[in-house]
Amino acid sequence: MQRRHRAGPSAVKAHTQVSDRHRVRRIRATFVGLAAAAAIATPAVAQSLAPAPNNPGYRWAAGPIKNLVAHFGWPARDTANLGRRATRRELARGLAELMNARGQTPPASLVRPPDISANDPDATAISWVSTTRLLGSPGAGFNPAGPVSTRTAEVAIVRVFGLGAEVHALDTLHTANGTRLVVPPAFGQEVLTAELGLRYNYPSRYDNLESGPAAPMPLANLAGMVNAAVTMPSWRLGSVNEFTTIVLPIMTANQMTVVESALAAVGMPYVWGGTSPNPQTLFGARVAGGFDCSGLVWWAYKLSGVSAAKGLGRDIRGRTADAMAWENAAEKVPLSRVKVGDLVFFGPAGRHSRRGSISHVAISLGNGWIVQSTGSRGGVTVTHLAGYWDSAVAWARRPATMRVGTTVAVVTTTPASPPKSTPSLVPGQSGSGAAPPPAP
Repeated sequence: MQRRHRAGPSAVKAHTQVSDRHRVRRIRATFVGLAAAAAIATPAVAQSLAPAPNNPGYRWAAGPIKNLVAHFGWPARDTANLGRRATRRELARGLAELMNARGQTPPASLVRPPDISANDPDATAISWVSTTRLLGSPGAGFNPAGPVSTRTAEVAIVRVFGLGAEVHALDTLHTANGTRLVVPPAFGQEVLTAELGLRYNYPSRYDNLESGPAAPMPLANLAGMVNAAVTMPSWRLGSVNEFTTIVLPIMTANQMTVVESALAAVGMPYVWGGTSPNPQTLFGARVAGGFDCSGLVWWAYKLSGVSAAKGLGRDIRGRTADAMAWENAAEKVPLSRVKVGDLVFFGPAGRHSRRGSISHVAISLGNGWIVQSTGSRGGVTVTHLAGYWDSAVAWARRPATMRVGTTVAVVTTTPASPPKSTPSLVPGQSGSGAAPPPAP
């Protein structure tokens, strides 16, 4: 049975669909200011901007949280101020609701944390998650008002779903000869929550509200994630079983460098025009760290650590998915011959798509897997190509440095950490195509 494209809370508000031609006009109009702002260095740990509690961009979560109030016992007082930081109390409440929805019951002997009173309305939920070590540990202080990160919520929710085999396969991702790939913390959980549609993708005008996996999570995002989890059908949960057998082909050194650079970004949000994990200035506005589809390609090939030092993206000049698809005809590869590191393009007419219509690009991991930044998954993730957007798969491109036998001279000393400044875009170019629409 053919896998189908899966949409989640990120589809509540689809990312703005804008043609490359319109993006080019917009970039030209703002390039002077962007080039100056691009020189601003930003600490790599600061993945998000300061919270904006009353921003109208959080209104999308009103529906999910009202559903939690109506059907899952969430207190009505939490329907206001959806932009404030979510707390450990609220995550505990959401996890208890999810366990109840899945037919799980609390252990016979619950250990109540010492900083939670017996008459606390969330005492059972907090004791349940701490006793089972979903959040906290038995007998330890819980700090109910403390903030939670997106990663903390994702790790706990994936554990409730019982996806241990999938997490293990992803966290120990390796090639056919047993070579382990370097992946970021909670890599398996980041991939699975994206593929299950638990992340929300903010429209481009609210990209300043996006947050990285280690940043404090706004209540809107937690409510959306919990609501999607408690209402998830069993068929969808079963769809991620394919990750239990993920194994990648043997790679050259150059292929491994590009792949690991892209995988290091897994969990970062989809940000239109984004090319960095750090907060960045785009189109005259300060936005969160994150990537659009072709921005991830730029990061993996041209900007990140060893890739930049080796010049692995020296023949990739276009900044949009469409520009990358057409700029070097000699590197075009049919889909039947896609290998690790190849760029895979998507357009409305598939392999018959015309110039100007290619709207998405991903990086092949081999064996049918891709790493991509897409609005439909809320950011950077690993996806199986089959069933993602079948009607739109166009062709692939093999950059020169991905060809077997290619040697590359190191052009600079390898930096100890990724670049800390947002690179300027070339005049007349823009971020990649917007997120692809759901498959029919």
